[in-house]
Amino acid sequence: MRKTGRKLLGVILAASMTVAAVFPMQGAMAAGTDKEVERVETGKSSEEKVMMETMEDVRLPGELQEQAEKEMPEAVLTEETEPVMPLSDGYDINQPVIEGFEFEENGQTLTDDDTLHFKLWAYDADSDISSVYVVMSGQRIELQKSGEEKLYTAEYPCSSFWSGEHHVTEIRVEDRAKNYVDGDIYDDNYNCRYHVTIKVKPTEEKVSVTDFQMKTSASGEDGTLKPGDTVTCSARMTCEGSKLRNAKMRFGTVGAKVYHAKEINMTYNEETQIMTGTYTVEHTTYPSEWLWEYIYVYTQSGRSYVFRSEESLKFTVVQENFDTEAPVIESITLDKNGEMVTAGDKVTVTVKEENPQSWARVYCKSAEDYTKSSYTSLYWKEELGAYQGEISVTKATYPGRWNITNLEVRDTNGHTACLKDFQEDFETVYPWYYTVDPEGYHV
Repeated sequence: MRKTGRKLLGVILAASMTVAAVFPMQGAMAAGTDKEVERVETGKSSEEKVMMETMEDVRLPGELQEQAEKEMPEAVLTEETEPVMPLSDGYDINQPVIEGFEFEENGQTLTDDDTLHFKLWAYDADSDISSVYVVMSGQRIELQKSGEEKLYTAEYPCSSFWSGEHHVTEIRVEDRAKNYVDGDIYDDNYNCRYHVTIKVKPTEEKVSVTDFQMKTSASGEDGTLKPGDTVTCSARMTCEGSKLRNAKMRFGTVGAKVYHAKEINMTYNEETQIMTGTYTVEHTTYPSEWLWEYIYVYTQSGRSYVFRSEESLKFTVVQENFDTEAPVIESITLDKNGEMVTAGDKVTVTVKEENPQSWARVYCKSAEDYTKSSYTSLYWKEELGAYQGEISVTKATYPGRWNITNLEVRDTNGHTACLKDFQEDFETVYPWYYTVDPEGYHV
């Protein structure tokens, strides 16, 4: 109770002193006439009135006032310096400790029949270890706690790797507080300490694909396909000495203005030995004749095969209002065309094109050294109604004349227009160029 009382007295006296400092004439005004007091009272803000009323309500007897004044500094100090509780002494910020690591097959040459063995000794003084692992050739190998104190072990089959040399690229121990420590994987010359060479024995593998079949589901009477129609392909696959991992079928356009291709995953039924895949024509499928070009087959041994049908299996796609025309370049401008530029400058290229849909790119080449070249991507800017990009001139830009040697404008359907389509004889004069000042050139 005494501590609470002391704090309260200190706060009250502090408030009194603040009010006295802010309103030093209040006592003089109170001694004046009633009219004077009334005039001052009407000029007070609501905050001042509350503070004055508080002063009147907390007047203290003389003896208690004297005692409070003696104790005020301690009370006020107590109010302003509330103690801050420290973090719990049990909070874990310490890393685990690795006492040792052993890779039994280190430096050996093994086959895919062998097994790798890892041992690691570690402890954590504050909390339990939650994870111990090594990484070899991108594969994470988890080590488990053994019956021996501090020992973690793992076995891993060499058959999980391909033929070649494999290195341990990470060793890590982590505790439950997410503190971790990494083991040393390099020697003084920054060579990997732990590695093996694995030789995978060749296996007798025989894969065959036969009986190619194609069925179309056409919405039109003429057999052509429109968006939403489907093409279903199947083939018989046998695999001896291994198993199928994945298969894809590939279609390609025939006689189109631009070549397009589609790859579709196939599913395999082991009982019937039949692979099947279905393609649904989309609104973006190019209107053209399409050929079933081949099937990719990937086996679990890591090998891949390509099989083609002896027959020419095709389907035809038709689309209404599909853009099959190449872009048309309307204009090309350089804001610094023919000018001298220096390191730090930028040359702005602007290209206007009918029906812009995708992207553009401009190519430059030094007239002094033809081995020096660069390209800049141009992006469509709606506010300009044009493609635009900036060629940056740096200290490493070779000095002398730089010519615009080509321009590509491509639409979303793959059609492309180039500089010759805009000006066939541009190579005789190279009308778009800039000259780099040798001053500031540095390699």
